[in-house]
Amino acid sequence: AYSFDRHAQQFNMEHTDDITCLAMHPRKDCVATGERGEKPKIVIWDTETCRTKAVLQGFHLSFISLLAFSQRIQTVLAVMTVHSELKANHSCE
Repeated sequence: AYSFDRHAQQFNMEHTDDITCLAMHPRKDCVATGERGEKPKIVIWDTETCRTKAVLQGFHLSFISLLAFSQRIQTVLAVMTVHSELKANHSCE
């Protein structure tokens, strides 16, 4: 995340492998990023501070190819490359 006021960039360093997808919450206050690897994870983090809000791991068998937030409820949807899906509830508050 880049701060124009401070002319500085921050990073969330929770991932341990290549990031394969990203989804921004409709309120733009949090982001979900997915990765590849033996035990790929989804990291949900705050867009202002870059601090991790949640890590979802242990459900995926291959890299995460798509993430999306619901418009009406606090849900993130993740899709893997093997046509499996996971619905995980997580509030961005």
